[in-house]
Amino acid sequence: MLIGRCFMLVHEYLSSVDWDPQITLNIGGTRFTTTRDTLLGEDSYFSGRLNFAGGAGGAGNLPDRNLSDQSVDRVSTDLFVDRDPTHFRHILNYLRTSQPPPLLPSTPPPFVAELHLEASFYGLSSLAALLLAHSAGQAAAAAASPSPVREHKLVRSGARPGEAEAAFKRWAADGWELQSMCAAPGDARRLGGPGSPGTPRGGRDRGDEADAPGGGVYLVFSKSLTRADVAFFDRLMSTS
Repeated sequence: MLIGRCFMLVHEYLSSVDWDPQITLNIGGTRFTTTRDTLLGEDSYFSGRLNFAGGAGGAGNLPDRNLSDQSVDRVSTDLFVDRDPTHFRHILNYLRTSQPPPLLPSTPPPFVAELHLEASFYGLSSLAALLLAHSAGQAAAAAASPSPVREHKLVRSGARPGEAEAAFKRWAADGWELQSMCAAPGDARRLGGPGSPGTPRGGRDRGDEADAPGGGVYLVFSKSLTRADVAFFDRLMSTS
């Protein structure tokens, strides 16, 4: 009687303890060790398999019972998942801390896309949404980034003093870069200075020729097209 009573007391004590057994996760042949509380901290693939292990199928040597029972809590279990383990440490760290891995503008997009697939598979909807938003931001930034393709503009200014400078400032303010400039026909002497071709002897400038039709300055500007612009023109050309 006394021995039986002792066993009952020990059982009651053990049942009252908040046990958090280690659980070994076998992810595609790579083992990770964590705890039951970590895996049940958020609704996910693991909470489903642990709480309904009997009906999940393919649970390795996981006990065929509901793990909310304290008698099962004290059992060290293994759980096999037929999945690539490459990014699983980020999944497990998210379950532990609710913090995603550092996501920077320079984070490789393939990594973000692969981790999004893993987060979706494991049912971590909050992490999947965060990764999807980051991926969309990266795509938008890439579309707006300059491409190697440049657009060119030929601008003709008037021949009066200050008109070429005003044209330069106006286009430069819009992001255009000056590539070259030359005198328009009929006003070559303005850029060449005294003694240059088209300038009368003595370096004198005749105002009637300076303001004559066809005078002035040609300015060539260029600006990089965004990758989105290039993609748009490529689609336009492919459908024409």
